[in-house]
Amino acid sequence: MISPVEIWKAWAHSIFRLIAFFFLAFSAAAIRDEKLSEVCFLLIVAIDIASQSVVQAAGLAADTVYARQWHDTLTNRFFYEKLIEAVRAGRHVDVDEMFKEATVAARADIKIYDDDQAFKSELGGFSKAAISIWTFVWKWLRFGCFYGAAYALGHVGKF
Repeated sequence: MISPVEIWKAWAHSIFRLIAFFFLAFSAAAIRDEKLSEVCFLLIVAIDIASQSVVQAAGLAADTVYARQWHDTLTNRFFYEKLIEAVRAGRHVDVDEMFKEATVAARADIKIYDDDQAFKSELGGFSKAAISIWTFVWKWLRFGCFYGAAYALGHVGKF
């Protein structure tokens, strides 16, 4: 469970990261040697893009782990419910069959949740492509504005 403190720490880290990269880019752009300035500036931009990609990859990996954990938790819950029902009723307990039934029930439960949250799956191919293109363009605009401002301010600091 994520607490509000962890969320605020994540926001604080993000803001610190933005300020730090802006300051680094500004400082690189303010170097008087033009070639060195451009190399340092591009290196900082590349490091920022790479680090954001690593964070996104880690987030996707965490989502995958969470999905498996969610499935396992549901399967165990359904299994123990079936086990308790069988023991209370005095029926024969077939563990393998109960796990199969619990797995099917967990998948069905997850499918119900996924169907309720199915905005992306209801979109057609054109809409998905348009969203992907817009995301790509937005990232270019965002990086361009952010680092463009740092570069422009850094060049103003040279004079």
